Amino acid sequence: MTWKPKPPPVDQLNYAQHSGWRCCWCNKSLMGGARSAGISRGSSGVHVLDIEVYECGPRCPKRPRPPRRRPPKKDSQEGTP
Repeated sequence: MTWKPKPPPVDQLNYAQHSGWRCCWCNKSLMGGARSAGISRGSSGVHVLDIEVYECGPRCPKRPRPPRRRPPKKDSQEGTP
């Protein structure tokens, strides 16, 4: 399964990001192309404000990176009788 970061909440987006004109992570113009970053969640009372937002690409400098996997710890008791 591929790790994918959750987009920022609706209340943290500016008008251009909310409208799909700019990247939701770095605010770069998306005139040259874009891909979906997922659904930005939000609400105002009982009104759901969820909206699909876009990113400039997987190499966006502000896009959150996946957590690093740590190698398993070696047991210090191995090899002792």
